[in-house]
Amino acid sequence: MTYLLVIAATLALVAGLSFYGSLETTRIAYLPIPFFPEDFGWTYEKVKFKSTDGLTLTGWFVPADSASEFTIVIQHGLGSNAGDMLSNTACLRNGGKWNLFYYNFRGHGDSQGQRTSLGPLELRDMESALRWLQDHKSQETRRLAVYGHSLGAAVAIVGASRHPEIEGVVAESPFAFISNTVRHFAWTFYRIPYFPFVPLSLFFTSLRLRMPIGDFAPAQSIGKISPRPVFLIAAEKDRRMPMSDAKILWEKARDPKEQWIAPDAGHGEPWIMYREEYEKRLVRFFEKVFSSSRHPGGL
Repeated sequence: MTYLLVIAATLALVAGLSFYGSLETTRIAYLPIPFFPEDFGWTYEKVKFKSTDGLTLTGWFVPADSASEFTIVIQHGLGSNAGDMLSNTACLRNGGKWNLFYYNFRGHGDSQGQRTSLGPLELRDMESALRWLQDHKSQETRRLAVYGHSLGAAVAIVGASRHPEIEGVVAESPFAFISNTVRHFAWTFYRIPYFPFVPLSLFFTSLRLRMPIGDFAPAQSIGKISPRPVFLIAAEKDRRMPMSDAKILWEKARDPKEQWIAPDAGHGEPWIMYREEYEKRLVRFFEKVFSSSRHPGGL
């Protein structure tokens, strides 16, 4: 009987910790919006649109200096928001040639929602954003590209694989597989072993969100973007999205592809440490995308 009690207590402890892990997996640490387009002197339009499950999502449409059919969709990372993306992408506005569309995933910035799915629901948010552009900015988005950071980069990869109208992708510090990322975070930041906690946490998370989040895998989608170009940016000392993920994605990507590994940089630091080179590479990539004669016909 004592052994049975010990086994039952152990199983209850494992299940309890795994369920708590599922809560942490979907938790969003709220951060206020640090900058707005007016802080950069930009004219812009405040945007609201509905997600597929009825949440109100928010964003900013920043028009080019004169009428332009080129738009870059910009997607932030987990716990971040559209305002965090303004400084490192301001270089895309300086030429005045391209429209920029910033938006907040569910639960970020001033968008509605309280939980992240680490990709599947955010992919739906991206598709809702593209639908809004189609309905309201069709002339301005006849030529379309996307830039994403971290979670936003992972979503950009999967989203571009499903939307041929997206002509080019910049993905900074994306993950390759959700399951590997949860495993990496559990051990690196909490010293929680993979088995049995991570599989159970993913199981509980999927039950809570009513979708199998473990199936979200940018590494399985990135090869489908070709022949459209992909530019992968990695931070050499990134503890959140390690170089092993960057290597997997680079190997899975097909030509045309580019990669830049920022030496000694941590997560989110390539622009901070190498601002001039970062901006030069970013602008040059989108110039090549939009100067190409290949044009899939817009949204």
